[in-house]
Amino acid sequence: MVALLAVVVGVPLALFVGTGLPGEPEPTASPDGATDGQAAEPEGDDGGPDDGEPNRGGPDRGGPDRGGPEDDGPGAPPVDPDAELEPLDLDVLDGRDLVYGRLLTDIDASERAMIAFQDGLADTFNDPDSPEAALEGASEVAADGQAALLEVRERLVDPVDDPGAERVRALYVDHLDSWEVFMAAVAEDPLMVFQQSEAGFTVTINATADAFARALEAELPDDVDAEVARFADGILDRGFRGLGYADV
Repeated sequence: MVALLAVVVGVPLALFVGTGLPGEPEPTASPDGATDGQAAEPEGDDGGPDDGEPNRGGPDRGGPDRGGPEDDGPGAPPVDPDAELEPLDLDVLDGRDLVYGRLLTDIDASERAMIAFQDGLADTFNDPDSPEAALEGASEVAADGQAALLEVRERLVDPVDDPGAERVRALYVDHLDSWEVFMAAVAEDPLMVFQQSEAGFTVTINATADAFARALEAELPDDVDAEVARFADGILDRGFRGLGYADV
């Protein structure tokens, strides 16, 4: 899943830095309306992400058409955590179909943990009782998300007996690890939510997302079971297609 920063894009950083946090001075206004340490926003600026944030729309540069809508801008809603993918019936699969079915089932579990993390951040930051409560809540959400990812990772760590599926598995584990590192950083310091681009988390997450999605599209056999193909498309549509590309 690419990094969807829209979950907190409407929340000004100044709400959590320099306002009500222990040991932080109260901001003072300058004649142009800016507070100390914060530049005044240009007139008409909607507070959306700058060029450092991941692109949220359109196909990849120079790659295959990955589908999805055009850029929806910073007001686009986050991924719906209730977006349903009918699970695969692994009992009716065998051979290579079963290899991909098991792999994609575990990948879906990981993706759902990422969606829950982002949705939890949205709930925490968009309607905070206080800056302190929001930061504490974000830390808890991140710790829970990290634990969920590490649990799924245990099921994805072993190589699989198919070269194409193994490539997909290995690249997805890289992607899972990029999210786990980010969640660990947010659990330790919730303000990292607002600094993820500067710290490089967004670039790594989106780069590994791009590599995984390309591999799945390339390696999934043309003659794979129709239900497995449907499930793979659902994963890509929900978290990878039309949402952005690796900012590298």
